Amino acid sequence: MALQKDYINALNQTIPDCYWKIGSLDGFIGGKTTMVCKLYCYENKEDADLNQNELFIHEFDFIYQFGSGANIYIQAYEQIKEDSVFADAIDV
Repeated sequence: MALQKDYINALNQTIPDCYWKIGSLDGFIGGKTTMVCKLYCYENKEDADLNQNELFIHEFDFIYQFGSGANIYIQAYEQIKEDSVFADAIDV
């Protein structure tokens, strides 16, 4: 599970169709209700699968709903897509 969306770097250069996924080793940090989630940006799926050459790390606050039936990853991706920055991201 991941998102596909362009990345605009600090030099205002657009890198199209980047692959955004929750960090494999440090994706969630926090307590029972509020956590910080790290979403890593990679130029392509191959780099993301190898967890190498990340372009950017986007951190966002995440509220986990215990007992909702959806796992933590599904909930995190749904919440990040509510952010205006990722509203037009594509599920991949």
